[in-house]
Amino acid sequence: MGVITITKKFGAALTAGIILAACFGSVAQAAPLSNYDAGRFEIHAGGNIPNSTETGNHKMRKKNSAYFGGTVGLGSNVGLNYKWDELKGRLARMRAQEVNLMYRFIPCVSFYAGYLNADAKSTSWRGNGYRRNSAHVGLQADVNVPELFDVWANFAYGSKHNYYEIGLSKPIIPNIDFDVSYYHQKYDDALRGDDTFKGRGIKVGLTVKI
Repeated sequence: MGVITITKKFGAALTAGIILAACFGSVAQAAPLSNYDAGRFEIHAGGNIPNSTETGNHKMRKKNSAYFGGTVGLGSNVGLNYKWDELKGRLARMRAQEVNLMYRFIPCVSFYAGYLNADAKSTSWRGNGYRRNSAHVGLQADVNVPELFDVWANFAYGSKHNYYEIGLSKPIIPNIDFDVSYYHQKYDDALRGDDTFKGRGIKVGLTVKI
């Protein structure tokens, strides 16, 4: 584990703490969706710009890829969320999709539970890859910094994967936000030989909210 791992965990915990401390003072209006009233929804899409992709202990040459998803409000502080994400390297790629049921239990923090399907494939060794289905739980938080931007964070832990993402959103025109975030994802037993698939980097995209 070492200093770098400890520093990452401390940074993630500190960010979550700042968001929790601020969330009772303001409610975010940019990505992610903060209002789960029936009929409210948002869709988002953009690109993954990796700074590292790994299978097992082997680092791969990086390739850009895409992501998209959305959330719809069901009412009574409940929302339904869908995500599709792809991570690419020179030797392998990971495609993951998930469905989550969200519950906003305090003004700017949601708990969620969901199902994830991860589809890993090697581009070098035919047949070397697995589809994995797993459950997970997580927290999503967001807070508005007046006149500047929204800060948001997403932390998930599952039986075969875990990830976190910390980002900023800035409205550019009414109902459309520019998003940038840092992500770190890890999928266990994704390739033959029980190799993990890991990726981290930057996401850049847009969110449309109605």
